[in-house]
Amino acid sequence: MTWSIRRAAVSLSVFLALLVAGAWPWLPVQRGFSAMYCPLANLVLAPQTFGWGGHARLVPLSRIERRPGDNVTADAVVALTVFGWEGDLQMGTSLRRDVYLPLWILIALLIAVPLPFARRMKALAIGVPIMILLDLAALELRVTWTFAFQLRGIYAADAGSVWRRLVDLAYGALLTPPGNRFIAPLGVGAAIIAWSREPRLGLDSSPGCNEDVTSGV
Repeated sequence: MTWSIRRAAVSLSVFLALLVAGAWPWLPVQRGFSAMYCPLANLVLAPQTFGWGGHARLVPLSRIERRPGDNVTADAVVALTVFGWEGDLQMGTSLRRDVYLPLWILIALLIAVPLPFARRMKALAIGVPIMILLDLAALELRVTWTFAFQLRGIYAADAGSVWRRLVDLAYGALLTPPGNRFIAPLGVGAAIIAWSREPRLGLDSSPGCNEDVTSGV
């Protein structure tokens, strides 16, 4: 695939148009995405026990709103419970920002880049699961960090100091910078495009190219 200024400009225009068109979905779409994603995330979260009796679930909200104590307009909550304690701690989260938008950035990028249809479908079939796995890993890290540093008694303060430092370092480096959730899909998309692009044909791959050019002279 040979790039030209015109082809690059067309691809960029298509990418930006798709990004703008899908970045702010209708509220029913946003609620529907949250309702579908939460059961998937709970397949990973719900069976786990964090530290001494910590459990977590991702629960979709029927209303999308900024609740007291939240720093985002939430469409779901991460509900944390501890064995032996009553009630739960609910942390509002925006799946539109943290999951839907990075996924849409990847899809828009793979649609905008000029690839043969079969290669595009293959790139999407590879890229979408990768982004979902990365989003689930980020959610796992957020829950682990919250249990380890925001709630007392779940993890022993003097046990696994290296592990705690690694969790804190990973949280600060990967989840705290807001731009990372938008850089990740671009990086994943670029890697998939580079891997799936049509290979160039060398002279030795064309019929008759290995013949002696001086034959018959």
